[in-house]
Amino acid sequence: MLSYASVFLAASLTIGQADQQNQTDDFKKLRGFLGTWEAKYDEAEGEVGDVLASWKLILEGKFIEHRYVFKPGAGNEEFRGLALFGRDPVDGKVHGWGFDNQGGVMAMELTGWDGMKSKWSTTFSNADGTTGKSEANEFELRDKNSYRWMLAIAGGDKSEAVFKRVRSKKMEWPDQQYDTPNGLAEPL
Repeated sequence: MLSYASVFLAASLTIGQADQQNQTDDFKKLRGFLGTWEAKYDEAEGEVGDVLASWKLILEGKFIEHRYVFKPGAGNEEFRGLALFGRDPVDGKVHGWGFDNQGGVMAMELTGWDGMKSKWSTTFSNADGTTGKSEANEFELRDKNSYRWMLAIAGGDKSEAVFKRVRSKKMEWPDQQYDTPNGLAEPL
């Protein structure tokens, strides 16, 4: 009987270590997004615009800060957001928390990787009080100089953009500048 308990305990510890390693690797894979990026985006309702995004390590490399600015066509207000990604020490999963300049918030959980495509479960609350959940929220590294982002809201809109890496481009924010130096991204 003691040998069965020992085997069970050893197996549980080994599986737990493998799960923790996979979750740590999940966070490390996000480092492929580090740097400054730009894209054209197209929403389902036909709105087209420019987007500038940056990703950088913060707090001794334990978290990733992701900033983005959507610059829609003439007459529309700029949409800015900030997301933080990190591994939760309690559940071991990679989570994201986002905020936008209109007062909206979102919570994300990395549900897995399909090759170089990260898949996220995302819920959000807009400033007007509406809430929602994503059918799909994906960031896919295509190579070291491009990635694809796609967001499909359950029962509604879909947005998509293909980002290209840019070298040392400054992101303008009210009352501050944010700069991502060249060479921050690790090779895939």
